[in-house]
Amino acid sequence: MSAAPELCAVVMSYRNHDTVLAAVDSLRRQSEPLEIVVSHSGDGATPELLAEHGVRCVASPERRLPGAARNAGIEATEAPFVSFLAADCLATPGWAAARMARHRAGAKAIANSLAPAEDDLCSRATWIFEHSSRLPLVDPIPDGLHGVSYARELLDARGPFREDVLVGEDTQMNEAILASGVEIEWAPEIVTLHRYPTTAGQAVLDAWARGRRRALASSRSYGRPELVWETAKSLPQAVSRARKARPQVPMAELGIAVPLITACWATKLAATAVP
Repeated sequence: MSAAPELCAVVMSYRNHDTVLAAVDSLRRQSEPLEIVVSHSGDGATPELLAEHGVRCVASPERRLPGAARNAGIEATEAPFVSFLAADCLATPGWAAARMARHRAGAKAIANSLAPAEDDLCSRATWIFEHSSRLPLVDPIPDGLHGVSYARELLDARGPFREDVLVGEDTQMNEAILASGVEIEWAPEIVTLHRYPTTAGQAVLDAWARGRRRALASSRSYGRPELVWETAKSLPQAVSRARKARPQVPMAELGIAVPLITACWATKLAATAVP
C-alpha cells in the first residue's frame, strides 16, 4: 500500500464551473502524490460535475468568502502540509514536487511566483500590473509572499483564516506568521498559472472590479487614503519590477504593454477613490 500523501491541495471554487476540472487535472498530473479536495460554494452544478469525475468536494450552497473556503478545505483534509489553488488557475509541472522538496528540508511556509496562463499581450500586461510582486524575480518582495503552502501545525497555531474579509485573508495570515518569527520562503521556481483578461476591454473592467473589491475591503483593514496612495504607487512599481524580470518580460514587450497597463492603473485608481 502506498504511503498517504504529505501534501494536500485545496482548490477554491466559486462560479468556476468551466475551469475547475482543468485546475484539478493540473494537480492530478503532478509527480508528487496529492490529497485533493475542492472547496466549492454557491449555486450551480459544480459538485455534480466533480462527482462525475471522481473529485472529492466539500460544498456550501451559500457563498463562502475566501477565508471560509480555505478553512473548509483544511478541515476536510489530513496531509501534514497544506497548499491552495484557485479554481481558475493551473499548477505547472513540478509545482508539488518542488514545494515538498522545500518542506522536507524544513520550510514551514513557502510562497510561489505567478505567470499568465495565456501568452497574449493583454494577459501579460494585466499580469505585470496586478501581480508585479509575484514575478519570478530572484529576490522576494514582501507584498509578493502569496500562493503559500503551510505546515498544518503552523495553521493550527496561527489559524483559522479570517472569514469576514473579501480580500487579503492570506495576507493577514502571512503577516501573523512572519510576526511570530517563522520565515515564509520565496520559491520563484514554483509557478502557478493565472487566467487573465485576453482583451483590452476585459482588462480595464477587471481593473475596475479589483479596485472596487479593495475599496470595499479597506473599511475593515485600513483607510481609503492609504489605499489610494498604495494604488497610485503601483504603476511605477510594476514597471520597475518588470524591467528586472528578464527574460520572462522582454523590454520590447513591456514597451508595447505600457499603454494598457497605464489604462488599467488609472481605472483601478478611480475605483479605489470612489466612496
